[in-house]
Amino acid sequence: MPGGAKWLHVFVGEYPWASACNVKTDDWLGFGARVDGSALKFMPVYNEVVCEWEYDATLPSSIYFHVPARAFLEAGSLWGNGLDGFSAPDGKTVFRDPSASEGGPGALLADIDDLLLRLKKLGCRLVWTLLGEKYVLGEKADDTPRVTYSQTAYLTEDGTIVVRDRVFFDDYDKDQGLAT
Repeated sequence: MPGGAKWLHVFVGEYPWASACNVKTDDWLGFGARVDGSALKFMPVYNEVVCEWEYDATLPSSIYFHVPARAFLEAGSLWGNGLDGFSAPDGKTVFRDPSASEGGPGALLADIDDLLLRLKKLGCRLVWTLLGEKYVLGEKADDTPRVTYSQTAYLTEDGTIVVRDRVFFDDYDKDQGLAT
């Protein structure tokens, strides 16, 4: 699955218009968009801007600030809110990373109404994937003691989330890797 880009020499308030954000494309820094043998294209929903303590002596360590993927900004005006996210022209914060203002793990939260409009403008759908592996102890010694599983969910146009069944793969050696 694609991963977001990480911007090192950019201040959060300068994303995405700063020169450093435009020297290299998002996909060059973090992800490949096309799915081989398909017209399907994936892109991450967020990128990260690293706020380094070397450039801001008020920080005890570097902060990884989650910012919306550039496509969301292209789907309608957004401006940094000066605290922990991005606001629409009416001043309403529509994307935010609470870790920037409250501490804790990073996350990108979105206003559902604004998100649905942006996804519609982009002709995209938001998809979540769960990919996992469990080591199974106590099984037969000659078998690979692993079980892999996957699950998907997606956001519909009306804002509901459809969660698909989790699929388990019992033979790790046979089922790992790309489907052929």
